Amino acid sequence: MDQINNRALEKYRDVPFQDVQQEAERIFAAFIAQVESMSEEELSDPGRFEWSDGESRGERAAAMLREHGYQARALDGGYPGWKEQGFPVEEVSLK
Repeated sequence: MDQINNRALEKYRDVPFQDVQQEAERIFAAFIAQVESMSEEELSDPGRFEWSDGESRGERAAAMLREHGYQARALDGGYPGWKEQGFPVEEVSLK
């Protein structure tokens, strides 16, 4: 994360804040548009995003919690499995 922050600092060091903010808003809007165009299956596929190394978000979160002393495990089937079993889900709109 520090490498990413350092790269951003170097790139935007001499750029006016307003320009940086506008660029961030443009990138975020493009990100939201991309996410909204994807199916639930695509979003749930751990191999879909190269930064995930084939690991599900649940596996990564559980590993992080274990590193901090918590007892945690990822759910078999992840979020789709949770929904298929009829467990409660709260839908939230990104719009």
